[in-house]
Amino acid sequence: MKMLHSAGEVDTIANNLVYFLCAHARLPTRRLAQSVVAALQSGCDPTGRHFVLVLKQLFKAQGFARVLVTDGPGDGGVDLRLWDDRDTLTIVQAKCKSARYKVSETEMMAFDGALAREERRERGVRAIFVTSTGFVEGARERARPHGARLLLMGEPELRAALA
Repeated sequence: MKMLHSAGEVDTIANNLVYFLCAHARLPTRRLAQSVVAALQSGCDPTGRHFVLVLKQLFKAQGFARVLVTDGPGDGGVDLRLWDDRDTLTIVQAKCKSARYKVSETEMMAFDGALAREERRERGVRAIFVTSTGFVEGARERARPHGARLLLMGEPELRAALA
């Protein structure tokens, strides 16, 4: 299996995700970071399944009451469903990409459609789009109308959150 990220990139991505997601939960981040880095070092598979499973572990550690993996064929553009202790739903799209590729406007448009479908079913739905790289400007523009309901988390946002 071909690795999409070097070992150094994997360490950076894993540590950034761990510290960003755990910053407010005051969790033992060193131990969690070590387990996440170890999991990611086995490689970012072409399906992105490994990345999704790592995110599941991180969101559980952050304190979401329920975390459901829904990725795969027929997932409707949603890889994870998260519920907080008030039963508020947050949907997650995860894209593990090679370092030279960013999330495109087309990919954001597809997630925009997934969010619209969820909003028709349930009020107050929030969304997170997580990528191991970043977003092209068109994707960011497409996300802006959602405001705080849609959080974009790429490597630059993760680094900024840690500064």
